[in-house]
Amino acid sequence: MRAPFFLGLLTLPAVLTLNAAPAAADLAGVELRLLASGLSDPVAIAQAGDDRLFIVEQRGRIRIFTGGAVQPGSFLDLSARVRSGGEQGLLGLAFHPRYAENGLLFVNYTREGDGATVISRFRRSSGDPAHADPASEAVLLVIPQPYDNHNGGDLAFGPDGLLYVGMGDGGSGGDPECRAQNRNELLGKMLRLDVDSHAASAPYYSSPPDNPFAGGTPGADEIWALGLRNPWRFSFDRTTGDLFLGDVGQGERDEIDYWPTANGGGANFGWKIMEGTACYSRDACPASTPVCGAAAFTSPILENLLADGNCAVIGGFRYRGHRLPALEGRYLFGDYCSGRIWAANGAGAGWSREEFPFSLPNLTTFGETQIGEIVLATQGGELYALERPQLAACVPGAGRVCLIDGRFQVEVSFRDYTGARGDALPVTTGSDSTLLWYFAPATWEHLVKVIDGCSLNGHWWVYGAAATDVEYVLRVTDTLRHEVREYPNTLGNRAAALTDSAAFATCP
Repeated sequence: MRAPFFLGLLTLPAVLTLNAAPAAADLAGVELRLLASGLSDPVAIAQAGDDRLFIVEQRGRIRIFTGGAVQPGSFLDLSARVRSGGEQGLLGLAFHPRYAENGLLFVNYTREGDGATVISRFRRSSGDPAHADPASEAVLLVIPQPYDNHNGGDLAFGPDGLLYVGMGDGGSGGDPECRAQNRNELLGKMLRLDVDSHAASAPYYSSPPDNPFAGGTPGADEIWALGLRNPWRFSFDRTTGDLFLGDVGQGERDEIDYWPTANGGGANFGWKIMEGTACYSRDACPASTPVCGAAAFTSPILENLLADGNCAVIGGFRYRGHRLPALEGRYLFGDYCSGRIWAANGAGAGWSREEFPFSLPNLTTFGETQIGEIVLATQGGELYALERPQLAACVPGAGRVCLIDGRFQVEVSFRDYTGARGDALPVTTGSDSTLLWYFAPATWEHLVKVIDGCSLNGHWWVYGAAATDVEYVLRVTDTLRHEVREYPNTLGNRAAALTDSAAFATCP
C-alpha cells in the first residue's frame, strides 16, 4: 500500500512505549517560531559551517535560508536529473567538514529514468559561493532500486570525518527479498565511505578498512551497519559522536535506534527478522541470519506502536544548543501524520520521552544550525525554529542584561574545556550600552556594546572586543521588533573582535 508522502508506512497511528522517566524538562518554555514559508516539499536541512541553512526540496532543488529569508533562485538545481514523487526525489545533502576550504558537497537522489539511488559529489562554484556548479558532478555510487519506495536518502558526516549513507531496504512491503539482512546488498544498510581517498578519480571514494565487512570478510565493503527498513533521518551527537536514527516500520511499530560511536561498526538493527522489539519474518533471509530476539540484534531505545494518530517517525537531533538549556542532551524527534514532537532522555536501556505542548503536522525533517539550534520543516513548505517565548520587554536576570532603556536583551551562554556550561556573568562598566562578561576562569572576558547608530547608517550596532577561547554564543534580542542576532565562538578558537554595524536593520 502506498504511504503518505515518502515514508513507506500504512496510514495508521502510533504511540511511544516508554521506560521509567528521568527528570522532566521544562518543555512549556519552548515554542515554534515560523522562519519562512513557500518552500516546495522540503525533505532535508543541512548547514555548511556558517550561518546559512540549505533546504533540500524533494523535486531537485537546494535553497538557501539566510538573513531571515529564503534567498531567490537555487544553490543547486538537479530537477532534470531527479525522479521525484511519492518517496523518490532529491533526499539528502551533506557538506564536507572542510567545505570552507575545498567547496565539496554530497547529495543523494533517485535518478530520472530508472529510479536508482545516486550518491554524487558536487563543487561550489569558483566564482559564486552562493551557488554550486551543476556541471561538477562526480558519481560515487549508483544503487539499483527494485521498487519505488523505501529509499532512505539521508547523508551525514560522522565524527570520524567519513560520509554515512542511510539506505532503505529497496521497497515493496515486508522486504520480500530480505535485502536488509543480506550482507552482499547495499539496501537496508548504513554505508560508510572515505570520500577523501581516491577523490581525484573514480570511484571518488574508498571503503575504510575498519568497516565490518571490508577486505576479505564476506559482505559488501561499504556496509557499516545493517537491518534497516527505511531510515528517515539520522544524526550524530555533536558532543559525543553517538548515532541516533529514526527507522520507519512496516505496519505495527516505528523505532528510534541508538549506537555509541565507541562501539565501532557492525550493528544489526534487526529488520526484517524484527520490527522494533517484535518478531516479523525470516522469509527469503540467508540461513546465517540470527533468529528473532537474538543477542546479535541491537534493540531500539524507543518504539512507536501503531495507534493514537501517528504514522511515520521523523528522526531528529540531540540538542546541544544554547537557547534552550532545559533541552540539553535530549534527543528530539517527531511524527509525520500527527506532527507530535518529543524530547527523549536516557542511557542504556532506560530511555523515555516527553511530548512538547505543540504539534507540527506533516513534519518532514529536522535540521541543526551551526551553533546547535534546532529547525524543522513541513511538507507544506514551512520552516520553523525551536525558541524560547519572546519577551514583551527585557527583564534583567541571571546571565541577562537589558540595554538602551530595556529595548535590547543581551545574553551569553558558554561551555568550557571541562564541558561545564552556564551563563556568563555580566558587569556593567558605567554605561547603559557597555557590558563586561566574565567567564570561568575570570581571565576570559568579552566586552559587548549595543549602540544607536541610526543617525549614521540606519542600523543599531553591536560590537565589542573579545578575549576568550571558550565556546560561547552571544545573543542580542531587539525586544521591540522581535529580531535576534547571534554571535558564536567555537571552543579553542580565540574570538575575534566583533564589529556588526548592521545588526538590526530597522531603527525607530
